[in-house]
Amino acid sequence: MARTPAARTRRRPRWWPPDRARALAVALLSCLLLAPAALAWHSPHDVIDAMAISPDFAHDRTLFVSLGRFSLLLRSRDAGQSFEVINAGLDSGFVVDLAVSPDFAHDRTLYCAEAVRMFVSHDAGDHWEALPLPPELRLARPIELSPDFARDGTVAVGTGGDGLWISRDRGTTWEQVVAPPSGPASPGLGSVQDVRFSSGFAEDGCLWAVLDGRRMVASSDGGASFRQLASPPGSTLQALERDDASRTLWLGTRAGVLRSTDDGATWQEDGAPAAAKDVLDMSLARDEQGAAVLFVSTATSGVHVRAGDGTWSEHRDGFRPQTDQSLQHYLATLPSPDFARDRTVYAGTFEGLYVSRSGGDGWEWLDVLQPCIVRNLALSPRFADDGTLWLSTYGLGLVEGRTPDPGDPPAPLPAADAIDDWLTGPDELPLGLGSGLAWRRLDTLNWMFPDGIAVSPAVHEDGTLIVGAPNLLVRSTDGGCTAHSTLPLKKAFARSLAFAPDAARSGLAFAYLSTYTGDSPFGHHFARSTDLGATWTEVSQLAAEDMAFATDWEQSGRMYACGQAGLHRSDDRGLVFEHMPSLEVGACSALALAPAAAAGGDDDARGEDTLLVCSRHAGLHLSRDGGVTWEHLDGGLGRTRFHFVELSPGFARDGLGFAGSRTDGIFVTRDGGATWTRLLGGPRVALCMQVSPTFEQDRSVLVGSFDGAWLSRDGGASWTLLQVPLPPGFQPVFSK
Repeated sequence: MARTPAARTRRRPRWWPPDRARALAVALLSCLLLAPAALAWHSPHDVIDAMAISPDFAHDRTLFVSLGRFSLLLRSRDAGQSFEVINAGLDSGFVVDLAVSPDFAHDRTLYCAEAVRMFVSHDAGDHWEALPLPPELRLARPIELSPDFARDGTVAVGTGGDGLWISRDRGTTWEQVVAPPSGPASPGLGSVQDVRFSSGFAEDGCLWAVLDGRRMVASSDGGASFRQLASPPGSTLQALERDDASRTLWLGTRAGVLRSTDDGATWQEDGAPAAAKDVLDMSLARDEQGAAVLFVSTATSGVHVRAGDGTWSEHRDGFRPQTDQSLQHYLATLPSPDFARDRTVYAGTFEGLYVSRSGGDGWEWLDVLQPCIVRNLALSPRFADDGTLWLSTYGLGLVEGRTPDPGDPPAPLPAADAIDDWLTGPDELPLGLGSGLAWRRLDTLNWMFPDGIAVSPAVHEDGTLIVGAPNLLVRSTDGGCTAHSTLPLKKAFARSLAFAPDAARSGLAFAYLSTYTGDSPFGHHFARSTDLGATWTEVSQLAAEDMAFATDWEQSGRMYACGQAGLHRSDDRGLVFEHMPSLEVGACSALALAPAAAAGGDDDARGEDTLLVCSRHAGLHLSRDGGVTWEHLDGGLGRTRFHFVELSPGFARDGLGFAGSRTDGIFVTRDGGATWTRLLGGPRVALCMQVSPTFEQDRSVLVGSFDGAWLSRDGGASWTLLQVPLPPGFQPVFSK
């Protein structure tokens, strides 16, 4: 009896090209770059880095999606209509590949890979555990599970340069079954682009792999040994698919689609359209008659479909226009395991996630990200009195929330016929009340995905805000009612912004901007303004992900900046920065500063400031003497990776500090960093965090997350999710 193909439980939108460095660069660009575009509710590129589907999809409707740019691994239990974050236990949330157990309905098992580690979940993604990997197994992708995984526990893993590996005990131990050539290797040798098991693997032991972008290997003894197959000359091999019923192999190459009906001995073109070139991925499904349907995802020419009778079609209706930030757009497809009945197939693209319920004939965009995802935020310098805050959202733009004055009438929601004005007009429009706050949208020059934000310490007097956007540094001097661009460079992305504490007098503001043009590498630009952001001067090439100002800033002119190269210090009001070798860690993403305790109660006798620095790879580090000496804080933290830190202004007295993780939520210390505990009831993913400037009066902490902004008014003991109301008739749109 002919066997049906093994259920394809996941696809890999990102393949390993022969040049591993190029692959890493492409992945990095997908995380960091933003593209200018017309007004849209979602970015022109919500890049889908990996996706997977439950083999029991007909009953559980479960779908998994990774958006590495946001460090989010998401799960849907309603076929993609809504999503929840399942980052708990991961290192970073930047998941590059996924694989679901064929017995998922019973064992709830799935695997994922980040940049350097692999993880397994046995509860459908609620919690993740790191797998033990040999040091030689690096850059794991693709991941493929045996169709008989429930019994044989076989996992095959390709790598970016370390060959093919197999585990026969569900990932506990590993064997390298195809190694790179010995001796000095050319770039890419040992990379694995694709792996396939036979649907009858339990009986025939067959699997295939594409290596180095130029050769194919096959095994018929379960991976114990491999033989090389004939490879078509002259074209880079990128994807593989197999129909066991007809013993047909397909190869996706830079030049198009090839087919073999003799187990790879010979190859011929499959009659695909001329446009079906630069194939990134292929996937197989069965139609109502049991014939194989092949989906071919290409770099720029869409998703092509080979029907069971061998005819080809391609429909791009519903796909968003391609952006100019990538040359790889249609990354992968994921057919439903019940395709013969539901005709459902998902497409992961550079521009987001799509679904077709007609076998690829027309596509519908799925809103994977929440419209109120909060990426950056700020609190009023007088938060204890006015309760005002600002949120940079991913879809609603920059919104301001404030506590209504007693007796104020509720702010009216915009009428349905005012939505177009709200979308396109520069004027603010009230959003109404939510979570006890009155909300309004501020002007960001029609860009609905603002990035970094900084608020003048005297914002109530001078009305000055600066906000980052792609190739824009938006500045407002009337509290956000109107705005204009003051970008220091022609092409730049504002990553980090800050006003000096004495900005009302000195006019000092600082901005870190990054650039990328064509094939040139990233450029780092640290700019300084002396007129509250109206004009800027580039002063260095420092990459500053976060900044902090010394308590005695006005006298000493001292400030700190941290970034990929570690911690830097300036003693001349930000003109020149020097690296601080006392802290020997890199990849620093955040720093916090608190005054030292006064000696004998005399404020003039304070010691050096307390500094808390967060390294993505090396954890939390505390200095109580202005950075002269450091201690590594690891009490109760395990391997949790942190991206944000904050200190109570009274840290010298109360020992209170906060650390935010993109995978495990918010942690607190109440004993000066000796021990840390995770706070319950609040956000599980931190995308940004700030303690109130008036924390000693109001005890407030604000955290931006996937599901909005979480506010605590009692030092993290309890949390409220702030509900920013959507306008009536809200519908995601791409452009006006």
